[in-house]
This record gives sequence, C-alpha cells and structure tokens, in this order.
Amino acid sequence: PQVSVSTAEIFSDPELTRNTPAITVRSLLAGGGHNDCQPVVERRYPEVRNALSLLNK
Repeated sequence: PQVSVSTAEIFSDPELTRNTPAITVRSLLAGGGHNDCQPVVERRYPEVRNALSLLNK
C-alpha cells in the first residue's frame, strides 16, 4: 500500500506486546513465531490490514 509506517509510533504504542519469549532458529524453521508488531500496525494502518487480508486469501 501507499503508506509509511512509523517505527517510533509502533514501538511507543502501549498495546505492543513486549514480553514474548525469544524464539530459537529451530522453532522458527519449524513454522513457529509471529510478529508482535503486526496487530498494532493493522490497527493503526487500515491500508496495511487490507493488503494483508488480500494476501492471506
């Protein structure tokens, strides 16, 4: 989408999860892991949410 996401804005959001345990490479390669920033970005930037929705179809 034609939008710039502010890293400072995302990392200063009080709803950003900050206590996720570290993930190992083995777990990541096995399909584990997630992006703690994504829910915050999707909430603040509907254009990103819409684009991700289209990609997940």
